[in-house]
Amino acid sequence: VALEAMAAGLPLIVSPGCHLPEAAQYGAGLEIEAAVEPLIPALQMLLTDEAARLRMGAAARALVRQHFTWDKVAEQLEHVYRGLCNLRR
Repeated sequence: VALEAMAAGLPLIVSPGCHLPEAAQYGAGLEIEAAVEPLIPALQMLLTDEAARLRMGAAARALVRQHFTWDKVAEQLEHVYRGLCNLRR
């Protein structure tokens, strides 16, 4: 769901240890503590700062296109499988 949102040009709000830390690292979203209190100002910022929202959304879409296309995912999965096959030998 997060990658679909990013592909649609929407910024993410992520927390440390989430599966997509790249969102904040590459400017495609905001990183907050895993608690309710930090969520409110993050949502307010995204709702009121159109320029930041559009900038993060564009970064999110670019990140998905660069790292998470079906071809890239298949390539990464093939790499994992080949590594597993090499372990068995």
